[in-house]
Amino acid sequence: IAKEKGIKIVGLHVGGEQRRGELSDKFVNATVGECDYLIVVEDGNKDQLFTKVAEEKKIPLVLVPKISGAVEPLKEIF
Repeated sequence: IAKEKGIKIVGLHVGGEQRRGELSDKFVNATVGECDYLIVVEDGNKDQLFTKVAEEKKIPLVLVPKISGAVEPLKEIF
């Protein structure tokens, strides 16, 4: 519905490596491709899952060292 209304979707993964696993990876694979932008804490992308999806779907991806690093990319998007 958001895309139909022209609303941009920003995907954030802020939990790092400890928030990744089989269940969360299923969610990532099912939803990330719908995002217009991705902001991901570097530690949560050690296996390059977000990088691969972003490249495949041509989604801008910003990796940040910790969640506080997401402020500037969010300012740039909006």
